[in-house]
Amino acid sequence: MTSNPVARAYLGVALLGKGERGDGLASLKESFRDVKKALDAGDPNLAEAWYGAVRLVFPPTMMADAEKLVADVEGADMSPAAREFLSSLALGQGPDGLQRVLALLGPIESADYSKNPGFGAMVLDRIGTTYYLLKQCEKAVPAFEKAVALTPRNDAVLNNFAYLCVDCLKDAKKALPAARMAVQLQPTRGEYLDTLAYALLADGQGAAALEAADRAAKLGDSAAIQLHRAQAFKLLNRLPQARETATRALGMQPDDSTKTSIEQLLSSLK
Repeated sequence: MTSNPVARAYLGVALLGKGERGDGLASLKESFRDVKKALDAGDPNLAEAWYGAVRLVFPPTMMADAEKLVADVEGADMSPAAREFLSSLALGQGPDGLQRVLALLGPIESADYSKNPGFGAMVLDRIGTTYYLLKQCEKAVPAFEKAVALTPRNDAVLNNFAYLCVDCLKDAKKALPAARMAVQLQPTRGEYLDTLAYALLADGQGAAALEAADRAAKLGDSAAIQLHRAQAFKLLNRLPQARETATRALGMQPDDSTKTSIEQLLSSLK
């Protein structure tokens, strides 16, 4: 058998996938001993990779089983990697799991991530996202600001930060550099182009917003993208096209928030 604890973790995962629960859990617990040694020596990398394997077989619906595994292998003093792993499951449980996310990540929010900025940005991004979902913008934005400072070229963090700058701060000028950088880093991500369009709309740049939203629609259309196209048409005083586009968006099964925005736009165009 391999001496690599992460490889042995994947073996445990495979055994669990085959229904061999006892042997699978035994392999996971045994492999974590070397991970624990690395953690005690100040190296978190093995733990992050180990939990990367474990998350393959623990969906959010198995949160209780995941917590039991973590307690068995780590005890009461959870590593940051364990907290991140469990918080990802808690976030997947929807509104009911949000407070659990904060309880898990709160103790490591202010940790020194200078030697592991990618992991720190992931933790702070999740904290910021959770606060945003709880409608606590005053706590969400600072978390994202710290995540951006840690990883200034992290496209996902930049995109989320740009969106919050508009939605929470109503500050398009602050949003635009982050939104543009996210698109520059990943030009084929439609959702990033849509965030850029959203920020440009907030800044009153109708033509540029329409161009960004058009590019986003070609990569993967959605009701939200069509809403932003319609809003750009309205800003450009192209009202028939705004009505047509907003009506199309309404037929694309928008979520409740987007549907409300589309209906308000259509009402303003009558």
